Amino acid sequence: MNSFASQTTTNCALERKSSFYILNRFWFYGILAIGMLAITFLAYKPVLFNFFFMDDFSFLVWLKEATKNPSLLLQPFFHHYMNEPYYYRPLITMFWAIEYFIWGVNGLCFHICSIVGMFLTSLVLALIVVEFSKNVVQSSHIFKAQITWAFFSAALFDLYPLHVSVISWFAAQHTILVSLFYLVSFWCYLSWRKSSSKILVISSICCFALALLTEETGATLPFVIFAYEALCISRISISANWQTTLKKTFLTTLPYWLVLAIYFFLRNLVLGTLIAKSSVLYHQRPIEIFQTWLHGLQQILVPIDVSILAQNNPTTITWEVIVISALLLSLHAFTAPNTSWDNRRLGIFLIVWFLLSLAPASNILGTYAPHLISARITYLSTIPLCIFLTRGIANFGSGFRYSPLMRTTGGAFLAIALLILYCNNQQYCYIGRRSNKIIENLQKYYQSMPGDPLVKILGLPQPNAVGIYNMPRKPFLDRDILNCNVLDIDDLYIPFGFLKESTNAREGKINFLYWDEKVQRLEPTIPYCSIPISITFPTTSYKQHWEGGELKTIIHNGEISPDKAEWENGNIFHLISNRSSSIEINLAEFPCWPINFVSFKVKIAPPSNNKSKLDYELHFLNNIVPDCSLNECCSRNTFSRIEIMPNGKEQNLIFPLRNLPDWVLGDKCRGLKLLLPPHSDIKLLAMNLPETDTIIPIVSGPSVIGLARSPNSQFIHYDASHISDCTQVALEIIGPYKLPNQYADFETVYSDQPDRNVRFNIPASTPSGTLKIVRTSFPCIGTYKVRMRALDKNGKQVGLAGDHFLINVE
Repeated sequence: MNSFASQTTTNCALERKSSFYILNRFWFYGILAIGMLAITFLAYKPVLFNFFFMDDFSFLVWLKEATKNPSLLLQPFFHHYMNEPYYYRPLITMFWAIEYFIWGVNGLCFHICSIVGMFLTSLVLALIVVEFSKNVVQSSHIFKAQITWAFFSAALFDLYPLHVSVISWFAAQHTILVSLFYLVSFWCYLSWRKSSSKILVISSICCFALALLTEETGATLPFVIFAYEALCISRISISANWQTTLKKTFLTTLPYWLVLAIYFFLRNLVLGTLIAKSSVLYHQRPIEIFQTWLHGLQQILVPIDVSILAQNNPTTITWEVIVISALLLSLHAFTAPNTSWDNRRLGIFLIVWFLLSLAPASNILGTYAPHLISARITYLSTIPLCIFLTRGIANFGSGFRYSPLMRTTGGAFLAIALLILYCNNQQYCYIGRRSNKIIENLQKYYQSMPGDPLVKILGLPQPNAVGIYNMPRKPFLDRDILNCNVLDIDDLYIPFGFLKESTNAREGKINFLYWDEKVQRLEPTIPYCSIPISITFPTTSYKQHWEGGELKTIIHNGEISPDKAEWENGNIFHLISNRSSSIEINLAEFPCWPINFVSFKVKIAPPSNNKSKLDYELHFLNNIVPDCSLNECCSRNTFSRIEIMPNGKEQNLIFPLRNLPDWVLGDKCRGLKLLLPPHSDIKLLAMNLPETDTIIPIVSGPSVIGLARSPNSQFIHYDASHISDCTQVALEIIGPYKLPNQYADFETVYSDQPDRNVRFNIPASTPSGTLKIVRTSFPCIGTYKVRMRALDKNGKQVGLAGDHFLINVE
């Protein structure tokens, strides 16, 4: 009896001790998670305010309409995603609708929701790492090693500097949501393989289906599960019966392949295509593909916004040293001679997972986008990367003599990640505040502007310019504005040269604004009608041609001193320089609007060490373009670039300015700078401001011409008779552009030679007249980009190619 009572007392004590131990663990995990969440909010503090940018505004307009017409919420299940023909993402629109219904157009709430979603993803990541560590951790302090690895991998994922855009850009929430479903599905699969619970496998498959309906990157999960099953569970080996192992692995993962097949069938049914748009990457040469991937991997491993932290910044160097050290430590932990084969297999699996996660990102991997915007598509790949990077820290962080030092190194890794992430967020903070300023300025502008006039805005930085079309809408303005958009030199539909001509014909019907970055304000440009293009230029107040001694009145050395600069015989400016140099041209107070081209008659001695074409740039300053040093990185809207093959004979450097809104709308010229390449030996003989019709063919008509089955032909009027030696013309045609973002473009605007991308030509045997364009001349339907070239009697181009316009074949 006493023995039984003693045993009962002992069991109760053990139960209390076990309960106390579990409770302590619960509080420990809870405090750890709350601390991680607090630190994450600290890192994203700069962007925790109400703002939107880029295509956020277009989605908000759609959500506003969906609240009035709920049937729109079901439309993405039977149609492509937000007018993107390759994307099938119906679930994210439902998720946005719930958010919009709860807090409306409150950007802060969207950003907080994104942070919470990423934090939940990191928690699931920690659970997956715990599952991994059960088979590979060999330390005598197993629990501490497991927690160390799980914590560091989850915390590094939370603070990884590459994730900066997915929080600030609410339209990128699908990246966070698909990763959450992806990891939950994978964790349920790992748990199912150990417990054989039907609930777990059903949950895993359901989460996989949700991931597919959120974003296309979810399609990589069956391949990841197959790789884990083959490497870490079935332990495939070349020396063993690997065919049987692969067959067994395929049967185990068969439910995931069936779901993927159903998804592709549904995708093909809705979109008419199985996969997303093909990558330009795979049309490159192998060496170019390798260089592209190398650049992309560098951006993933060193995710630093160079506009905030330079490459030689101590913080950047510290990050690079820590990442390299972490990689080496992890490689040692996975490949050490005394480690188990399970550990090595897990290391191989993480590398395979990383590469599989990058597969959907191949279409933009390695391309440049400011402020890590495009890097959001590599978000999923940072999951295996963070697990791999922290393996070495966790392995040597417990049970070793220098474990405290290793854990301190891990802490430093997280601290430097926090610092870089905070710095990266500063740029998005500035973008967000600029976005709010633009909205504020639009509100003021339209309060005094009745109706919906045609408004063109120039000078907006790219991240803010993308959303300008949907920005002046309710609820940001008191009414919906539909005729406000950005002036872009790369506008596919309306080249600025055409817009300039039509603007003069429609005096007062187009309003031009420019964004003054210094004062953060939209300013009206000087009315173009005050200097109409129809007048003969030059007038008595302005010269058009300078030659010989007249050049001395406008020409002098630039800010970069050449090796030699002198006047020969008092009328030829001769410059020799082994480094980049410049010539400044003083055209102060000349009106920008009527000047379309600037031509220099030169003699350029060909460099002995270079047989290829050389780049020459003409930079300009005016009332809306601030002064910038040639050593600075100026906007491409503030200069014109041409390529010339020096031959030692008289040549004309003709710089087109008519396609640059920053020049045309800049009121008065404040100066020009001719930037010369290194090893230049140039003689400047004359300078000219030629009339437009002496340089390019003038085509009259709309910027978009339609060719349907009826009518199946159209006439265009052209005039190239003022171009010297022109006896005939040819219409260059490239295309068609069947889908958005899928087209070739002319290599050079206003080119002096035929374009290599031309599909075919339509000739005309006279220098002026009417050209008939027939629908049957075009091989297929679509939108074609065309321009006219002037030719001499031998078929050689004279002058420059004209403004492009579009032909839409239906």
